[in-house]
Amino acid sequence: MAQVETNFQEILLRQTMIGMTIYLDDGTPFLISEINYQPRTNQIFIKNAEGDSHNLPANMHFDFDYSTLEKIVPNKEKIMGKKER
Repeated sequence: MAQVETNFQEILLRQTMIGMTIYLDDGTPFLISEINYQPRTNQIFIKNAEGDSHNLPANMHFDFDYSTLEKIVPNKEKIMGKKER
């Protein structure tokens, strides 16, 4: 295995998003086959198997086909944590 310099965000994105379907603005499904994350511009570049590519701002929300995602809605009070150590 070759050593490649990268950051942990790109590794996490690759491990979780490759093979996932994202829906474009017009509702077209797009199966992600390759990801490149650019931390300086905060952009994520995605490509599918046909070679079509798009860039996504990393701070925006998108529609994914992710049936196992369960949103957590807090039903208890906020935990404030320790103020002094």
